[in-house]
Amino acid sequence: MAFPNPDVPLRRHVGQTGQRVAVAASQTAAILGAAGAVGDYIAGLLVVPTTVDAGAIAVLDNAASTTVFAGGTASLDSLAPFFIPLGWKSINGAWKVTTGAGLSVIAVGEFSVAAALVERAGVTLVPLSLDANEIEEASAEDTVVGALQGKTTGSSLSLTGTAGNRFKLTGTNIVAGAVATAAGEYEVTVRETLAGASNTPNDTVLKITATEA
Repeated sequence: MAFPNPDVPLRRHVGQTGQRVAVAASQTAAILGAAGAVGDYIAGLLVVPTTVDAGAIAVLDNAASTTVFAGGTASLDSLAPFFIPLGWKSINGAWKVTTGAGLSVIAVGEFSVAAALVERAGVTLVPLSLDANEIEEASAEDTVVGALQGKTTGSSLSLTGTAGNRFKLTGTNIVAGAVATAAGEYEVTVRETLAGASNTPNDTVLKITATEA
């Protein structure tokens, strides 16, 4: 079962209800209709088996053939109400029966989505911080300086400013890099990226102090 994304508020309901589309195994049943966007509410889809093998269903991005939801059981397949996924880029949405035979599809909620990536409603990346920002000079490579705080769920991090390779990013930790640090103050730049966020990518400059041994 797919649940609504708690990060995205409910908006308008899209489409009509009750359309029945008969499809064979591995055949796409296109469901098209009113323009939608990330955060629009979509009603469910029910695959009714007429044989023992119910098969499976998947939501596809037609532009890139990207599966954003897939499910399947031995007797009944269904998609609960859900939201258009973040990052959906195709004009036309589609349900596809990926396995099984002798199925019919009851589509509840026809839809299409914007061709370009739509901003994710209400998500703004915030400045990051370190829970500790001191390290002893000439510390061994991979010695932890501190852990990044304030990362948004689902985002990715990279270090675009490394103070001359004196620091690097491991997971969400800033650690000592290949070049040994002398006592003093340094700056690193952490870039946070989240598709659809209003201010992606977002750079945070952090200060690190190397203390005398």
